Amino acid sequence: PALLNIGRYEDKLYSLPVSTNNLELFYNKDLFRKAGLDPEKPPKTWDELRQMAAACADPDQGIAGMELFTEPGEGLTWQFQVYLWQAGGDFLSPDLTKAAFNSPAGQKALQFWVDLIHTDKSAPLAPWGQFGQGKACMVMDGSWMVGIWSAEPPFDFGTAPMPYPPDGQPATNMGGEQLVLFSSTPERQQAAFDFMTWLTSTDVQIEWDKQTGFMPIRKSVAASPDYLSYVREQEPRLLPFIENQQYARNRPPVPNYPEISDAFSRQLEAALLG
Repeated sequence: PALLNIGRYEDKLYSLPVSTNNLELFYNKDLFRKAGLDPEKPPKTWDELRQMAAACADPDQGIAGMELFTEPGEGLTWQFQVYLWQAGGDFLSPDLTKAAFNSPAGQKALQFWVDLIHTDKSAPLAPWGQFGQGKACMVMDGSWMVGIWSAEPPFDFGTAPMPYPPDGQPATNMGGEQLVLFSSTPERQQAAFDFMTWLTSTDVQIEWDKQTGFMPIRKSVAASPDYLSYVREQEPRLLPFIENQQYARNRPPVPNYPEISDAFSRQLEAALLG
């Protein structure tokens, strides 16, 4: 349902999903081994994540325990929303008219980030990209990175569902793209419609998801023996993303979302800077 909410307005659907993805945990198995952690047992809760990040961090060698996206903008908002939802909070009210993040859940999520940065010193404020350089033990990133890092593996890495607090709930954020057929060019509508029909067909979507690391948008793909055998046999690191797509939420479809996201991220940045 969240996939369709993106293009829905007043009970009408204006766009068609063509790809989607979500955010889960990546961890560097080599750094886990070096820190004496079991590379086959990633964290399952926030407390475990915090403990493992502290154990794995090596500031003298420039190794972060957990990489957080701390630069202002939608990237920061998009990543933090996952923790907000996991803590049981909401970004906006159900009717999308009021802010809802200033809540005990919101404060809990932000305090978790602040503690990682300032109390534990396991998540230093640094430009994004530490994990891919082998300078962070863990990071929350998108399913597309499985394919990118698998092409030329920089190190031995694993994936897992994003940890959440025992009194919270599983959650992740949804990305992806949507197709729109414009009404202003009737002479081209059939060609555009034919292309959209082809691109969203089951066979094409199976190949699309194999090549991109994106998640299925159709139940026929998610249940396809061809797709599932590919994942299990060739890229099982996609399984946490596939299994947790059911918990993915869409960003609120409001016209001024970019403005909201920018303002929100700048307040987060202030807290993260102390």
